[in-house]
Amino acid sequence: METTVMIGEKPKVASRLANALGNYSTQENRGVKNYVLETDDRKIIIAPAVGHIFNLEQTEEGWDYPVFDVEWEPIFENQDSADYVKKYYNNLKDQLEKADTYINACDFDVEGSTIGGTVLKEMVDADEERIERMKFSTLTPSDLQEAFDNLEDFDRGMTEAGITRHILDFYYGINVSRALMKAVRAADRYKTLSTGRVQGPTLKILADREREIQEFEPDPYWEIYLNHSEFTAQWEEDEDRIWDEKTAEKKFEKIKGEKEAEVTNVKINKYKHNPPIPFNLTGLQSEASSQLNISPKQTQSIAQTLYENGLISYPRTESQKLPPKIGYKNILKSMKGQEEYDDLAKKVLKKDKKDNLYTTQGKKKDDAHPAIYPTGESPSGSLSKKESQVYDLIVKRFFAVFGKPAKRKSITFTLDVKDE
Repeated sequence: METTVMIGEKPKVASRLANALGNYSTQENRGVKNYVLETDDRKIIIAPAVGHIFNLEQTEEGWDYPVFDVEWEPIFENQDSADYVKKYYNNLKDQLEKADTYINACDFDVEGSTIGGTVLKEMVDADEERIERMKFSTLTPSDLQEAFDNLEDFDRGMTEAGITRHILDFYYGINVSRALMKAVRAADRYKTLSTGRVQGPTLKILADREREIQEFEPDPYWEIYLNHSEFTAQWEEDEDRIWDEKTAEKKFEKIKGEKEAEVTNVKINKYKHNPPIPFNLTGLQSEASSQLNISPKQTQSIAQTLYENGLISYPRTESQKLPPKIGYKNILKSMKGQEEYDDLAKKVLKKDKKDNLYTTQGKKKDDAHPAIYPTGESPSGSLSKKESQVYDLIVKRFFAVFGKPAKRKSITFTLDVKDE
């Protein structure tokens, strides 16, 4: 019988893969739990990675630049804080040496392809013909089973793209950082400096903006407001700012304390407010920042945790589209099982009886993954406060995209107070 080793990106993901694919037994090796199951034609060993097992290092010793000769090394050999990776490295090597074929079941993205690809290449120099790829957007049992039933060929393009990006990041970051430090040392100063493909240009944008702020010389101006119990109105002539203090004081004294105003130029505008579009990662981060005061970095980390717990779809997506194939109705029916979302789910499902379910779609798409959506699975344990908030945000956005445009009306008018 053929032996296949399936690589999961993290231990928790490996566990979910095993639970999805059927009856399994566990085997511990070097302190790492593997999952073993059998199909009609092969024995499958699911072995976990723990994120990146390898990273790039220069091949020759010494500190200089430019450096272009690099190789992949186990991460624990060049990072003191990564010693915990060693047992996962050794376990993967043990399992892969038994294998006839391989399945990369890491996340279906550039990083997942790189993680699995470097493990297979560096540990056993696996032939591409013997590598298969699992493609999934959620860690639910049904999606994982479907991905396993429809294994794809080795994703050479995405793997090479990831490896190339890592190499270019190394070239840029190491060489330019060392050039900066050598320039500083030439001036008899010692300073550890770093830059990178993203870090350097971002710092340039921030520095230019800060310079603009520091060089800005504001011109003083005055504004006059009328306060009413129902609204606030602002004085306006050709513009709403008054650039001369004496003129502002004169106008203010003229209308100060007045209790009546003539209403003119009443305009009523009726319009529609479209439902929001589905979340991609950037949209989720922006909304979590503005509504929940959670930083983009925290939001991405929380979303990754929710994904690994099977509660939401893959979060690091650019897509703002939710295709019907994700099963709108099934997800909504599952959400009814969560008490706090029962009424909202019923409300959306009620719409399906009148006209078929459809969602607002954004413009951006991602060939690998749809927009972020809840899977319908209920949290098996308690979520932290921030995890609950981000999950709630994702669920309610999912409900909202099924809505109809809201009908709104705005009224504008002019208030005349002593010809002002």
